[in-house]
Amino acid sequence: TDKPAYHIGVGVRTLWGNGKQSAGKRGRLAREWERETQSLSYREIPVIPKGDSPMIWSSKLIRFCGIAPIVMSLISLALVIEGAIEFRLHPQADEGWQAHIFQILMVTQLPIIFAFLVVGSHSLKQKLPTLGVQILLWAVALGAVRFFAL
Repeated sequence: TDKPAYHIGVGVRTLWGNGKQSAGKRGRLAREWERETQSLSYREIPVIPKGDSPMIWSSKLIRFCGIAPIVMSLISLALVIEGAIEFRLHPQADEGWQAHIFQILMVTQLPIIFAFLVVGSHSLKQKLPTLGVQILLWAVALGAVRFFAL
């Protein structure tokens, strides 16, 4: 066919062909494409793809940043308790795998908590209960290490 095939992408129109066109035909197609894109109004070009909008991604990120540190603290606390039971029954000279995973979990919580504070349009007052639970569980997990003298 003589009409070029157009595909509306995210914010731009792109042109594709079969790759076997002569230079003259490619030039004609490019000119037609320029004419058509110049005649488009801003409203005709989709800027946001169909599917998830940026606001949905933002709410998913806020939800993840709110839940992840709580789960990580609970896993850390479980590792401390498991390590305390294991080391009381069978004392070892070196700290076990539990200590290494505990340290990784505790350190990686901090940037996630910071992201929870920064991301989103919610006020600090709305984020305060979740933030309080995150900090409380983080402190409990660290306190458990001190309590069991590990």
